[in-house]
Amino acid sequence: MPSSSRRTFLLTTASVGIGSLAGCFSQSCSPDRTQHDSDISLSDDVQWPTQYYDAANTSYNPSANGPTGDVQLAWRYTTCNPTEVSAAISNGDAYFENQVINAQTGESTNEWGDTNSTPTLANGTAYVHSSNLEARDPTTGEIQWTYSIANTSNTTSPTVHDGTVYVVENSLFAVNSETGEERWTFGRPLDLQTPPAVRDQTVFLTTPDWMLYAVDTETGEERWNIQPEGGNGLAPPPAVANDLVYIIAEWETGTIQAVNPSDGSVAWTATTGMQIANKPAVTEASVFAVGNNDEGGAIVALNAETGERQWARTLGDESLVTVTASNETVYAGPEFANEDIPVYALDHVTGENRWQFEVRSRDFGDYSESTLTGITVVDDYVFAVTSGGEVHAIMGQS
Repeated sequence: MPSSSRRTFLLTTASVGIGSLAGCFSQSCSPDRTQHDSDISLSDDVQWPTQYYDAANTSYNPSANGPTGDVQLAWRYTTCNPTEVSAAISNGDAYFENQVINAQTGESTNEWGDTNSTPTLANGTAYVHSSNLEARDPTTGEIQWTYSIANTSNTTSPTVHDGTVYVVENSLFAVNSETGEERWTFGRPLDLQTPPAVRDQTVFLTTPDWMLYAVDTETGEERWNIQPEGGNGLAPPPAVANDLVYIIAEWETGTIQAVNPSDGSVAWTATTGMQIANKPAVTEASVFAVGNNDEGGAIVALNAETGERQWARTLGDESLVTVTASNETVYAGPEFANEDIPVYALDHVTGENRWQFEVRSRDFGDYSESTLTGITVVDDYVFAVTSGGEVHAIMGQS
């Protein structure tokens, strides 16, 4: 796909994290570890179990430190095709599309047939949205049950919460996580393409036309809906924290809203003055959003309770599309890079640089892939996924 077409595609899918491109490029190769400078040491219980860390889509791991000083590459794992997904981490393994990778060594441990999405790990099970919704053994990949979704066209990560798997396609489906039996289907045909967020007894979902719906987890009945101003491309998924639902309400001006989960009333609105095509990361204190302004890539931190600006930075020449937070650091990466792809690490409170590290772009013949599609943080490590189909494990310098 030429770079100009790819730019248009990414503007409409950056918030989705789908792997629909991966099947378009067939090469004769075998996925493998392509660089190894060091093993890393992960605690047994560390988790980044789904695309946006948790069922609430916060993109925030409060128990992770991440590297705080100078960094280096520990290992790199390379697949055959471009990707749009991120990596999940559970029990020492990294799950990336259909690959299971030893997260400590970067070596392959298994391969699961045909899936292009980031699985969700919960209850000792891997839930995968491929052509259907599947529950798999996380070690062997053996299918435990399958829930059929007619006319599936996207591969967003399932959301797992309190014994139920929520998956989107032409509507929202709620499935028993142990048996695969349908609990309910949301009645509206909405062609949903972003993962829902679940908190307490409500599912929150955004539609391609930028509607925000609140749905009861027990009955599947609509509680309320609102229509933000909207914008170009798909509406990014919501994030839920601090008793608020955070959404990108308007793309062109970078307007962010915090919505009361009980009735959909707006608690605060903040206009950042930058274009935002992806969801924010949300901590107890801050909302971190990335995009671009007239000067280049941009990141802004807002007070999570009031929406007041805490700090803003311009980073590099290209729009930022990926943002993740650990307990003291926020990480961001660009939509395109001229050569190598920068991973930025900034202090939560001040926005000052902690470190910057370049991972490689990848040449596919008549075009190159140079987008940071996912950042996963566990323990003292960062796993950066690029659109070239590679996972990079980043550690502090030894």
